[in-house]
Amino acid sequence: MLNNDATLFTDPINGELVTFPSRPNNKARPSTGDRLEPGVPFLTGTYKWEWILRADEAGAMLVAVHLLRLATMRGSDSIQFGAGRTAKELRMGRSTLYRKLEALQAGGLIDITRQPKVWPVVRLLGKPTMRHTFSNRRR
Repeated sequence: MLNNDATLFTDPINGELVTFPSRPNNKARPSTGDRLEPGVPFLTGTYKWEWILRADEAGAMLVAVHLLRLATMRGSDSIQFGAGRTAKELRMGRSTLYRKLEALQAGGLIDITRQPKVWPVVRLLGKPTMRHTFSNRRR
């Protein structure tokens, strides 16, 4: 059955009539099972591959990717977070998290500012996130 709005053309290879609907087909949308559920962590953004490789060389790529995720969500290269909760999210102990943060600091990827009774502030160094400027963007 042809849609009246459909664009028609003849396939040059086999001569069959081909239609392209003017409106997207609802069946082409992802199923609800493919969508993220609220509260499920995900990573979005554009990052410098060299920064991630250096984090891997330091043995702390999971922590580094988590820091990139937090920085993207908060829109800042300085991140303050609770070590206990973060360690639990990453399925590691707090002491392991601190060792990995120190490894990233020794590798020149982050700077950590600690103060008594305050969560540490981690600043990402080397501008790991790449910000795009789109001149054609409509506002």
